[in-house]
Amino acid sequence: MPFNDLITRADAGALTTEEVAQLQTELYDTSWLLRLALRLPDMNQAQRRMPIWQNLPFAYFVDGDTGLAQTTDADWTNRFIDAETLAVIVPIPKTVLADSGYDLWAQVRPKLVEALDRAVTGAVIFGLTPAGQPIPGTWTTNLGGAGIFAAATAAGQVLSLANYVDLYEAILGEDGVGNPGVCGAVEADGFLVNGHVAAIPMRSRLRNVRSTGGQPIFMQSMQQAGEYTLDGAGITFPDDGIINAATALMISGAWNKLAWAYRQDMEWEISTEATITDAAGKTVFNLFQQNMVGLKVTMRIGFALPNPRNYVNPTDVTRFPFAVLTN
Repeated sequence: MPFNDLITRADAGALTTEEVAQLQTELYDTSWLLRLALRLPDMNQAQRRMPIWQNLPFAYFVDGDTGLAQTTDADWTNRFIDAETLAVIVPIPKTVLADSGYDLWAQVRPKLVEALDRAVTGAVIFGLTPAGQPIPGTWTTNLGGAGIFAAATAAGQVLSLANYVDLYEAILGEDGVGNPGVCGAVEADGFLVNGHVAAIPMRSRLRNVRSTGGQPIFMQSMQQAGEYTLDGAGITFPDDGIINAATALMISGAWNKLAWAYRQDMEWEISTEATITDAAGKTVFNLFQQNMVGLKVTMRIGFALPNPRNYVNPTDVTRFPFAVLTN
């Protein structure tokens, strides 16, 4: 009688490939950040170099028939996108798996996809994952700050609604002395807003913005499900808890200037023999000895905001393709 038969990774290869492909699609469908930002081709190395304009060329009129043509220079600088690793393990006793009335793996895996998405989104937007882990150092450098909110703050692109007469002025207009709202702030730096991400309470605030005749300004109909747009750019209202009205009511910007790429898409592994230790090296779980199973998911992804120089605002420290509206 055989005692060493098992289903190997090669045996289950077809099943694994099919399942992972489905979950990869789910990550993209789940993540509003990945859909809004610019996806670059997958990375072949841990770091990718991206040359961007440093000094832009100029052209000149020639004086008369024999005037001298002037010269100009143009040069580039390097920006980088670095892949960082996210991983998590879910250990479950085999007896719990056997006695459960549900397929626990089928229940857990979609939530792990959401957890990866929330970790990435929190790091990119606010420089902190929901679990309290700070943004990777390479992402801080490549985004121009510890997340978009911090970089927008440094560039003077965080605007308070309290400084404007109403919501319309704060988003699409300007105050009484010519200071622009969030869209105008992005445009003043040479970028066109192509999307907004707002906290869920902003829906009711936008519904409440009405003309002097009482008609909603941002919605065409109150009887049908509204697709919220501002000056032609759509608004996303995430329900993942990352965009909190207490911190940011809305983030508006040129989302195609935020670049991302996979180094390694989600990889799923199941182990019954691993030993899980804490940071001090102390054994927490010995899966084989404790009759447990561990599901591990790993992903490597990179984000960068190259912020190339443009003719509208050539000053690097004040140019930024996003603006944030706060209370």
